[in-house]
Amino acid sequence: MKNQVLTAPYTDSQHYDTLQIMKFFLILGVVMIHSNVLAGITFDSNTDASRISIYLMRLLPGAICHACVPCFFILSGYLYFHNISSMTSGTYIVKTRRRIKTLLIPYILWNAIGLILLFIKHYYFHYPAYSVIDGDRISISGLLFGFWDLHQGYPYAFAFWFIRNLIIFAILSPISFLLGKSIPGFIIFILIISITDTHLYGFEYFSFGAFIALNKVQTIATHKTATIIAGITYIMLSMAETSWLRYRYESVELIKNTAAYIAIWHIARHVATGCHSRLFSTLVSSTFFIYAIHQFFCTITRNLFISIFGIKSFTGVVQSFFASWLTLIIISTIICLIIKAILPRTASILSGDR
Repeated sequence: MKNQVLTAPYTDSQHYDTLQIMKFFLILGVVMIHSNVLAGITFDSNTDASRISIYLMRLLPGAICHACVPCFFILSGYLYFHNISSMTSGTYIVKTRRRIKTLLIPYILWNAIGLILLFIKHYYFHYPAYSVIDGDRISISGLLFGFWDLHQGYPYAFAFWFIRNLIIFAILSPISFLLGKSIPGFIIFILIISITDTHLYGFEYFSFGAFIALNKVQTIATHKTATIIAGITYIMLSMAETSWLRYRYESVELIKNTAAYIAIWHIARHVATGCHSRLFSTLVSSTFFIYAIHQFFCTITRNLFISIFGIKSFTGVVQSFFASWLTLIIISTIICLIIKAILPRTASILSGDR
């Protein structure tokens, strides 16, 4: 098959499997970001071991995995627009109602869980409660606002800032439709944000997904050589950001994240046609719960393995990082399977009926 259209029918099993596997790969990258054992830690960087450790953490959970979130926005935009050809009021209402179930309800429920955990951590472990508790009393306004922004732009369930932004993008989807439907218009849009170095919090990538879906773009990376070029571009730009680019320029990010999307998409497509492992299928089906659950104990996991392996040596950093990453995935998957087995209806609501 020389050319695989990116907008193949969603009912096609291979296409559907590719989408699910790509989501799983991207979540693995997100969990890696939250497994960075050097995040927020300063120590002597004069030794060769510490310099290598810092470089590794800036490269892998930093620059490389940083592309996973923009890729998720692209994929979300694609999934929103892949089965429509026009944006009527009826289409908009149907899409919005669907997002209430898949985005808004899970967002509220998981943030409510985050709020409960915040109270437990504050009263029993003396964690900061930010604006939620004012002195000895609970601030209702602070409590409610925490569902939007508890601290530094993150809600109670901090990883769900992505879902929050996605809800906004779904509301603004008619704008993405107009941008994505017109090839010249979309090119001008990309040029403007590149030249002005404007970051739109993921809206540019959501609109890019709309562009892919609405124009039925054939991906050049169906060819092995093109896929390899995209992969090399992705890695090289990530290394450049780590080594000498001290600022993430929007133009560079657009190129890097587009290359990452192409490369990861076709790795997922290849895996979808050749991997039939039951264990792998279980992990893929747990993708949303891995994303939702891991955020509540990633700090505990990092600190645990730092205390076991240490971070003063390169070996200790690597061991702490990968042990934390694997533990987050394994525990989150186990919790997911338990919830699905005991409370299947609750699991369906929590996951947005995924």
